[in-house]
Amino acid sequence: MNNVVEDIYSQMTEFISNGTWKAGSKIPTENKLAETFNVSRNSVRQAISQLKALGLIEAKRGYGTIIKKRGASLSLNDIIPSIMFEVEDNLQIFEFHNGIQIECIKLACHRYTDEQLSRLIACTEQLKIHYENGDIHEAVFHDLECHKIICEMSGNLMFVRATEIIYQRLEQSFNLISSSFEYRESIIFHERLISALKSRNVIFATAIMEGHQCDTYQKFLSLTGNE
Repeated sequence: MNNVVEDIYSQMTEFISNGTWKAGSKIPTENKLAETFNVSRNSVRQAISQLKALGLIEAKRGYGTIIKKRGASLSLNDIIPSIMFEVEDNLQIFEFHNGIQIECIKLACHRYTDEQLSRLIACTEQLKIHYENGDIHEAVFHDLECHKIICEMSGNLMFVRATEIIYQRLEQSFNLISSSFEYRESIIFHERLISALKSRNVIFATAIMEGHQCDTYQKFLSLTGNE
């Protein structure tokens, strides 16, 4: 695990466990935390993702991110990300993510809420904007955010938390292939997937997701020499 992210994560869990950040209170913004820890905003995002995966914090739309529960549960749960990150092979992380996404889209067609669909549409629009502005790093971030929303749509907490935990490594993998990735294709994929979700067409949505994941997987294999 990235040492910087691990340090931020450890300090945040300490703030929660010792009561510095109290249950129900809002944590500082990403920009403020980046300034406080003297790190990049991206590193803060990754640490926050791990806390979300543990169920210690949650995002409240239009309000911010709040502390969900105190540190009594940390003694066992805080080792889960470390266990997950013992897998050093990015290819295995990538394959794990692919499998999750395909199962999630099947469930999402039956379970998603209007609010979740609205967020997916908005996130796809942000992906498009950042790509057109040439900001590939932010495009990658919003691409992954879209996939995380799809996990939420499944209504399966196991999928949601697993995705949060591997988020850091996923972002590394996506940035690795972004140089050869045609984001116009990704935007078209997202738009087609949204259309399939709106009609709750499981067969169509699954076929779109499988095709996209297969294409992305082949690009990853090609660039990492694992073909």
